[in-house]
Amino acid sequence: MPDKVIGKPHREIMDYSLQALGATAENTAVVGDRLYTDIKSGVVNGLHSILVLSGEAKLSDIASSDVKPDLTFDSVAKIIPFL
Repeated sequence: MPDKVIGKPHREIMDYSLQALGATAENTAVVGDRLYTDIKSGVVNGLHSILVLSGEAKLSDIASSDVKPDLTFDSVAKIIPFL
């Protein structure tokens, strides 16, 4: 078993990313197509989470998941008007 795990959804990768960007969790969103890694990264680390349905996850997956995104879009392109 490794002493340290770095990667989604673990806090260290999110903290490092926020620091590198000079951003805060409150003003940052994680965008991704996987509930159990991308969206969970946002949920467990206090960032906003945006699920895009252009990859792995399907709309029906949200109902059966314990991880719920803040927003859901069909694709990344659909997010642009909201930026």
